[in-house]
Amino acid sequence: MTTDPKSRTDKPGRHEEQREQDLDEALEETFPASDPIAVPADHDADAAKIRKTRERQMDEALEDTFPASDPVAPAQPGKK
Repeated sequence: MTTDPKSRTDKPGRHEEQREQDLDEALEETFPASDPIAVPADHDADAAKIRKTRERQMDEALEDTFPASDPVAPAQPGKK
C-alpha cells in the first residue's frame, strides 16, 4: 500500500527535527563514557621508584637503538 505524498499532514522537516532530537538525547546519555577515567597520582614511594627505574630503562634502550632508528642518508652523486 502506498500513500499519496499530498495527503500527508506532517510538516516538512518534522521527522528530521525529531531524529536530531533523538540523536542529541542519545549523545547526552552516552557522554560520560567518552570522558577518560582519571588516573590517581602515585603517592607511594615504592611506586615512584619503580616508575623511575622503568623510565631510566626505557631511556637507555632508546639510546641503544637510536642509531638503528635513524639510518644514514645515502650519498647523492653530483649534489653537495
